[in-house]
Amino acid sequence: MRSMKSFVLSLVMGLAVFMPLAGASAVTLFPDASGTGEDMATTMGLSADKSLAEIIASIINIVLSVLGVVLVVLIIYAGIKWMTSSDEKGVGDAKKILINAIVGLVIIVAAWAITSFVVSSIMTSVGDTGGLPS
Repeated sequence: MRSMKSFVLSLVMGLAVFMPLAGASAVTLFPDASGTGEDMATTMGLSADKSLAEIIASIINIVLSVLGVVLVVLIIYAGIKWMTSSDEKGVGDAKKILINAIVGLVIIVAAWAITSFVVSSIMTSVGDTGGLPS
Protein backbone atom coordinates (compact mmCIF):
# COMPACT_ATOMS: atom_id res chain seq x y z
CA MET A 1 0.00 0.00 0.00
CA ARG A 2 2.84 2.36 0.88
CA SER A 3 4.64 1.87 -2.46
CA MET A 4 1.44 2.44 -4.43
CA LYS A 5 0.86 5.66 -2.50
CA SER A 6 4.44 6.79 -3.30
CA PHE A 7 4.01 5.89 -6.95
CA VAL A 8 0.77 7.83 -7.30
CA LEU A 9 2.23 10.82 -5.48
CA SER A 10 5.32 10.77 -7.72
CA LEU A 11 3.19 10.47 -10.83
CA VAL A 12 0.96 13.39 -9.84
CA MET A 13 3.97 15.56 -8.96
CA GLY A 14 5.69 14.70 -12.22
CA LEU A 15 2.63 15.54 -14.27
CA ALA A 16 1.98 18.74 -12.34
CA VAL A 17 5.53 19.97 -12.82
CA PHE A 18 6.45 18.82 -16.31
CA MET A 19 3.21 19.04 -18.31
CA PRO A 20 3.09 22.87 -18.34
CA LEU A 21 6.77 22.92 -19.30
CA ALA A 22 6.19 20.54 -22.20
CA GLY A 23 3.34 22.62 -23.57
CA ALA A 24 5.20 25.91 -23.19
CA SER A 25 8.38 24.60 -24.75
CA ALA A 26 6.53 23.15 -27.73
CA VAL A 27 4.92 26.53 -28.38
CA THR A 28 8.09 28.59 -27.95
CA LEU A 29 10.53 26.24 -29.68
CA PHE A 30 8.36 25.76 -32.76
CA PRO A 31 6.50 29.04 -33.32
CA ASP A 32 5.42 28.10 -36.83
CA ALA A 33 4.24 24.87 -38.39
CA SER A 34 7.57 24.01 -40.00
CA GLY A 35 9.45 23.58 -36.72
CA THR A 36 12.94 23.27 -38.10
CA GLY A 37 15.99 22.59 -35.97
CA GLU A 38 17.33 26.04 -36.89
CA ASP A 39 14.25 27.67 -35.33
CA MET A 40 14.80 25.66 -32.16
CA ALA A 41 18.50 26.55 -32.02
CA THR A 42 17.74 30.25 -32.46
CA THR A 43 15.10 30.12 -29.72
CA MET A 44 17.52 28.39 -27.35
CA GLY A 45 20.23 30.96 -28.08
CA LEU A 46 22.44 28.67 -30.13
CA SER A 47 22.26 30.40 -33.50
CA ALA A 48 25.18 30.27 -35.94
CA ASP A 49 25.94 34.01 -35.74
CA LYS A 50 27.21 33.73 -32.15
CA SER A 51 30.80 33.21 -31.10
CA LEU A 52 32.03 29.91 -29.70
CA ALA A 53 32.17 31.34 -26.17
CA GLU A 54 28.55 32.47 -26.38
CA ILE A 55 27.41 29.07 -27.67
CA ILE A 56 29.27 27.26 -24.88
CA ALA A 57 27.82 29.67 -22.31
CA SER A 58 24.31 29.04 -23.66
CA ILE A 59 24.76 25.25 -23.48
CA ILE A 60 26.10 25.47 -19.93
CA ASN A 61 23.19 27.72 -18.92
CA ILE A 62 20.69 25.25 -20.39
CA VAL A 63 22.27 22.30 -18.57
CA LEU A 64 22.47 24.17 -15.26
CA SER A 65 18.85 25.32 -15.63
CA VAL A 66 17.62 21.76 -16.13
CA LEU A 67 19.65 20.57 -13.15
CA GLY A 68 18.23 23.42 -11.06
CA VAL A 69 14.68 22.41 -11.95
CA VAL A 70 15.42 18.78 -11.04
CA LEU A 71 16.83 19.83 -7.67
CA VAL A 72 13.85 22.07 -6.90
CA VAL A 73 11.55 19.13 -7.67
CA LEU A 74 13.64 17.00 -5.31
CA ILE A 75 13.26 19.63 -2.58
CA ILE A 76 9.49 19.64 -3.06
CA TYR A 77 9.43 15.83 -3.03
CA ALA A 78 11.46 15.74 0.20
CA GLY A 79 9.11 18.23 1.82
CA ILE A 80 6.05 16.20 0.85
CA LYS A 81 7.73 13.00 2.01
CA TRP A 82 8.59 14.64 5.33
CA MET A 83 5.03 15.86 5.86
CA THR A 84 3.40 12.56 4.95
CA SER A 85 5.76 10.15 6.71
CA SER A 86 4.41 8.51 9.82
CA ASP A 87 7.61 7.01 11.21
CA GLU A 88 11.07 8.26 12.15
CA LYS A 89 12.75 6.42 9.26
CA GLY A 90 10.68 8.31 6.68
CA VAL A 91 11.49 11.63 8.31
CA GLY A 92 15.19 10.75 8.34
CA ASP A 93 15.11 9.80 4.66
CA ALA A 94 13.29 13.03 3.82
CA LYS A 95 15.87 15.07 5.73
CA LYS A 96 18.71 13.37 3.85
CA ILE A 97 17.06 14.05 0.48
CA LEU A 98 16.34 17.67 1.47
CA ILE A 99 19.89 18.35 2.66
CA ASN A 100 21.44 16.73 -0.41
CA ALA A 101 19.14 18.63 -2.77
CA ILE A 102 19.91 21.96 -1.09
CA VAL A 103 23.65 21.28 -1.25
CA GLY A 104 23.24 20.37 -4.93
CA LEU A 105 21.32 23.56 -5.59
CA VAL A 106 24.05 25.63 -3.92
CA ILE A 107 26.66 23.85 -6.07
CA ILE A 108 24.62 24.55 -9.22
CA VAL A 109 24.30 28.26 -8.38
CA ALA A 110 28.03 28.46 -7.64
CA ALA A 111 28.82 26.68 -10.92
CA TRP A 112 26.61 29.12 -12.81
CA ALA A 113 28.32 32.11 -11.17
CA ILE A 114 31.80 30.76 -11.89
CA THR A 115 30.90 29.91 -15.49
CA SER A 116 29.37 33.33 -16.06
CA PHE A 117 32.46 35.05 -14.67
CA VAL A 118 34.92 32.91 -16.66
CA VAL A 119 33.05 33.27 -19.95
CA SER A 120 32.65 37.05 -19.55
CA SER A 121 36.36 37.34 -18.67
CA ILE A 122 37.35 35.32 -21.74
CA MET A 123 35.08 37.34 -23.99
CA THR A 124 36.44 40.61 -22.59
CA SER A 125 40.05 39.49 -23.02
CA VAL A 126 39.55 38.53 -26.66
CA GLY A 127 37.74 41.79 -27.38
CA ASP A 128 34.27 40.35 -27.98
CA THR A 129 31.86 42.95 -26.63
CA GLY A 130 28.69 41.05 -27.59
CA GLY A 131 26.08 40.44 -24.94
CA LEU A 132 26.25 37.28 -22.89
CA PRO A 133 23.19 35.06 -22.64
CA SER A 134 21.47 35.56 -19.33
